Amino acid sequence: MSALGMSLGTMLLLPGKREMKTIKSLVVISVLAIPTLMACVVTSSNADGGYESAEGPGTDPSGYEHVDEALSSTGVAEVDDEECRWRAVLSSVYEEDGPGAVAIVSREGQTIFHDAIGMADVELGVSLRKDHILRLASVTKQYTAAAILTLVDDGELSLEDTVGDLLDYPQGDVTVHQLLNHTSGIKSYTSIPGYMSDERVRRELTTKELIEVFVNEEPTFEPGTSWLYNNSGYILLGAIIEKITREPWHDFVRERLLLPLGIEQTDYYPDRAIAKGRVSGYQRGEVITNASWISMTQPHAAGALSGTAADVDRWQRALHGGEVLPERLLERMRMPDDTSRGVMGDASLGRPPALRYIKLAEIPQRSVSKSRLAFTRGHNA
Repeated sequence: MSALGMSLGTMLLLPGKREMKTIKSLVVISVLAIPTLMACVVTSSNADGGYESAEGPGTDPSGYEHVDEALSSTGVAEVDDEECRWRAVLSSVYEEDGPGAVAIVSREGQTIFHDAIGMADVELGVSLRKDHILRLASVTKQYTAAAILTLVDDGELSLEDTVGDLLDYPQGDVTVHQLLNHTSGIKSYTSIPGYMSDERVRRELTTKELIEVFVNEEPTFEPGTSWLYNNSGYILLGAIIEKITREPWHDFVRERLLLPLGIEQTDYYPDRAIAKGRVSGYQRGEVITNASWISMTQPHAAGALSGTAADVDRWQRALHGGEVLPERLLERMRMPDDTSRGVMGDASLGRPPALRYIKLAEIPQRSVSKSRLAFTRGHNA
């Protein structure tokens, strides 16, 4: 399953201080979409409607190197009606008879566009609906980070606590802060050669068993000396949540963060469970195929949540509107430290790799922030 999430920002990227103080003028765009192999996030927060992109391993479902190429190819930039503009953006990327997308756009808390395009099931000819549930993939990291900072706010841990103290992990000097902002140097298990393409990724694993996959791997670098996108770090953060709360990481996220906001469909959905409205996904190559199956016990707190586009919209407005965390901790999420700044230029907690600036349709006199995410939703083999 692939998802495209255009929003105020993911945990991976949050708006800057100026945008945070003008939250009511921000446009929130959340898009969940179907194809592609791995996670890819693009996000921004700029007053002129431009945005930065940050991409993980994977492919751009649009097939365009820059989003503005897709816009110019359909004349979107010349469309005056805003609702028609967003519908044209979707139509420029997704076909009615192919894997589709759900998009929602809100301004000042009011939905101004919410629509679905394409198929939920290509083989059965089932159209995608606005209320369908799709995987959030690495946007899950935002929720995990918010959960960790909630525990910090509760006084249950500090960002300077180490995994050695919290989990008896062998690289014991790595701090919670370094796990959050990808400067731990711990080997990311998804980069172990062959791991994501063979039978190992299909196994149903407990948190302890998943940590054992990478615990003996050689570190990539000394903690705090460099930056490299890291899924193992967020598995460890999930383990920390579980140790402190004595419940599964996703139960804490749901009960403490989501349900109080009225967000009821964002959750961890076990592979074998029947989940009404959950959509399976596809892999794009020369032809579209059913996506390879992986056990969702393995993305864990790094990428195992699913939800609706409307849920993502509600979460983004709540997070950036100060309903989830106090300002001092929200500031920690978006402020880079010396290590991440040196490598990335402006990398805050959890920020994804590879940055580039590209332009999307400009909405005059509005601060616009967008993020895009693509991921796989596998089928049983």
